[in-house]
Amino acid sequence: MSEVRKAKLFEAGKYPERCIEFTEADLDAVVAGFDKPVPVRVQHGPSPWEGRFGRVLKIWREGRDLMCVS
Repeated sequence: MSEVRKAKLFEAGKYPERCIEFTEADLDAVVAGFDKPVPVRVQHGPSPWEGRFGRVLKIWREGRDLMCVS
């Protein structure tokens, strides 16, 4: 049986190196749109490691942080 873990995905803020900003409202929208488990990704896109590290089962916001259980 796999171990369930809580982890921080990222936090609201400005990311000038990527020319993007996330607000707490943006994180709330991500949470509202999450409807089914998805594979944990090691990189920002598909890789040979796809699905090898389990699945993100639930997400929520804690303050400025987007959290998950996988």
